[in-house]
Amino acid sequence: MNDTMNLWKTLDEAIAEMEEGKVKGIVCPCCKQFAKIYNRKLNSAMAYSLILVAKYFEENPHESSVHVEQYLSKTTRATDFYKLRFWGLIEESDRTSHWMVSPKGFDFVNNKVKVPKKVAIYNNEFIGESRDQTSIVEALGDKFDFSELMGSSLD
Repeated sequence: MNDTMNLWKTLDEAIAEMEEGKVKGIVCPCCKQFAKIYNRKLNSAMAYSLILVAKYFEENPHESSVHVEQYLSKTTRATDFYKLRFWGLIEESDRTSHWMVSPKGFDFVNNKVKVPKKVAIYNNEFIGESRDQTSIVEALGDKFDFSELMGSSLD
């Protein structure tokens, strides 16, 4: 038997290796892609972006979705906005690159509900959430003034 054959893994072995290593991070033995479970916190930039998009819908009630990158580029960056889907606060529209604030998202913006402080994401998919909860005010932190941002009610 050729010694190089020992370099080959079965698919089951590769899967087991990935399962073992995904918490700390691992390079896939099959495709060489780095894979890791990421625990993402709902941060102040995400909360701020959500408020801006919710206000957009308040000011444009006839709109069902918005091209977030174009809209937010005027005031802030949208890079983490899309992660809000893992909390159920936004939903993707059937129009390309357009998003909507979910009912839960509007309740969160109006400080009516709390959501998990962190979610676990693996391979761009939700896999779990923290027990600790956060409100929109807590998520904004000291960086933003909730009352000033809200100005008027989003009810």
